[in-house]
Amino acid sequence: MSENDTTPPGTVNNLQVASQSGRTMNVSWTASGDDGAAGRASLYDLSFVDQNTNAVIPLTSMAPALSGGFQNVKVNLPYRHLTGTIRLREFDNAGNEGTPATTTASVPANFADPYITSVTSPAALSTGGTAVGLTGDDKYLENYTLPFSFSFFGQLYSSVTISTNGNLYFSTPPKRSNGDANDVPGSTADLSVSKMIAGMWDDLDLSTSRRADAGVYVVQPAAGQIIFRWQGVQFGDGTAGDPINFEVELRADGNIITRYGSGNINLLPVVGIALDHTVGLVVSVGVFAASCGGYEDGAEPARPATE
Repeated sequence: MSENDTTPPGTVNNLQVASQSGRTMNVSWTASGDDGAAGRASLYDLSFVDQNTNAVIPLTSMAPALSGGFQNVKVNLPYRHLTGTIRLREFDNAGNEGTPATTTASVPANFADPYITSVTSPAALSTGGTAVGLTGDDKYLENYTLPFSFSFFGQLYSSVTISTNGNLYFSTPPKRSNGDANDVPGSTADLSVSKMIAGMWDDLDLSTSRRADAGVYVVQPAAGQIIFRWQGVQFGDGTAGDPINFEVELRADGNIITRYGSGNINLLPVVGIALDHTVGLVVSVGVFAASCGGYEDGAEPARPATE
């Protein structure tokens, strides 16, 4: 403001997608200046604008080069967005904005939406298994080692955090000041805050004082399969409570399968998966008003997740 600068920056030249691999794009351009083509601007802001919804998703920001200099940056387009434009906005140190530059961008469907959801015929829950010692209300078991590297949205994970409230986390879960789980109640908004699988996300109680066989049990039917089974009751006062019985199976090929046994009533659960704020895939939200009777659904990678 002290400069009394009212001249906007110039518009970058030759903005283009120089190369692409799935959702990953190398975007390049020739820098413009602070005052038109002269000098050096202060900030670039890159975003993706969805063609169908006009949603604007931030990609990255960076410092401009000297006017006329070549620049490039690697960005990942957001999941579940097939076609749109990459927009580059340019600002100077006085806050003036130049005319944005844009270029079209698209992502193949199997890269843009890597999971296919399906509902299959009823299947029985697993039996037996090893109790992991996760009992009580609002508790986590962190960094449980998986028997294989599990691909979740294209990234491999060797461990997972288990929540008594029906979740598996691949990122640091929300905690209270005393270390207890802080992931109740379940919500579709909070689903996309973490890297997580919500098997049946609600306020569940795995206290053995309310159910003698409460806990999370792990079953490994084969080398490429691991099942986490929750046994507990609906949270509430007293010693009674509606039973909770469901499980989440992870497979080495990236498949995620959830199965629901007897009980599971009077809940408002969230079922789904999420990478972070860029994508949350909600499979189901609703009241389990009656026994699910072996209901099974799954999220299957549309292709091997290798990116």
